[in-house]
Amino acid sequence: MRRANLTPARLKFFRAFIDRTEDIIARAQAQNTLRKDVKARYLTYIFLGAIEAFVSTMVIENYLIRGKTHKQRIALNLLTVFFNGARPI
Repeated sequence: MRRANLTPARLKFFRAFIDRTEDIIARAQAQNTLRKDVKARYLTYIFLGAIEAFVSTMVIENYLIRGKTHKQRIALNLLTVFFNGARPI
């Protein structure tokens, strides 16, 4: 018999991760770092969805991360687009 990947423990962990991410975003909204006209929960979905899409594409394309510097550059680019949009800098 095949076991489900999304066990109750994993689901609990993932929900806690989403809640922690939402808390961080809500704090950023309170500090006027992020816009307040979009609910923190929605910004959380957008942020995590962007990361999921990026990672899924990397897997499909068999794209390998080449070291710590490359990983940091990817993270910085994701955060920059989330905070500033895709407008030119």
